[in-house]
Amino acid sequence: LWLAAWILPAVTKTVTGAAVLPYIILMPVMVVYGLVAAVLYTGALAIVLLVRHFRKRASR
Repeated sequence: LWLAAWILPAVTKTVTGAAVLPYIILMPVMVVYGLVAAVLYTGALAIVLLVRHFRKRASR
């Protein structure tokens, strides 16, 4: 019983560590990916707005 009480927390810790590790690795990747996506989205939006603006000017 004492051995089980010592092994269980160790196993749980290892399992939680194995489960958390991918998140620790993925977290910065997801943040960077999110930032890149936001920058690209903002850039695309700005380009679309600028193109519309200049098209309106050209048509006048």
